[in-house]
Amino acid sequence: MTKEEVIKHYTKSGLTIEEGFDKPGTVYEPHRHERTYLWTLFGSITLRKGTDDWRTYTTGEECVIEDGEVHEAKIGPEGWKYIAAFDAEEAKKYEDAH
Repeated sequence: MTKEEVIKHYTKSGLTIEEGFDKPGTVYEPHRHERTYLWTLFGSITLRKGTDDWRTYTTGEECVIEDGEVHEAKIGPEGWKYIAAFDAEEAKKYEDAH
């Protein structure tokens, strides 16, 4: 799918869209948040959900983080350009917890 198709798909589903870029080598320690759909536009992210094995997602691949699912990540050598889609109302419960 093209970037425009991905955005249209998520928007049609009523989700809030954010586009971002993480620098090469960025590490995210274990954390949790609302259900989030992550679409890789460029580069790569290697994720581990719970005690599952690490998995790398590259250009054109989607990863779904479930609501409250503990996960951690490492960004690949090219960095990671992505679209994140989530329910803004669901996200509020995590904002209020901090």
